[in-house]
Amino acid sequence: MKLTTERDLIHNVATRWYEQYKSMFVQYPDKKEIYEKLNTLNTETAIPADVIAIIGNDSWTTQFCDECKEKSSILMEIGEEPDYESSTARICPACLEKALVLVRGAL
Repeated sequence: MKLTTERDLIHNVATRWYEQYKSMFVQYPDKKEIYEKLNTLNTETAIPADVIAIIGNDSWTTQFCDECKEKSSILMEIGEEPDYESSTARICPACLEKALVLVRGAL
């Protein structure tokens, strides 16, 4: 299990961007420029809007619950390490509470 917060996404956005686009830096210099700008962020105080201003969209700072499909600033990842065919679920606190109610009712 792993807890992921919006702050976690901001903390490692430059690393995730680098891993995604490092092989394209020569062909697409704008990808490298974005990486360099992400590296200048103070990840302790930056907010999602700061990342969005650099990248141009919210996909790097937004996460959705696999159960209710709602946007959530905190998700609990359950199952295997995410991969192409992994069995992984990311669940928001509200859906986790609902799951606990179901489990407790079955005990």
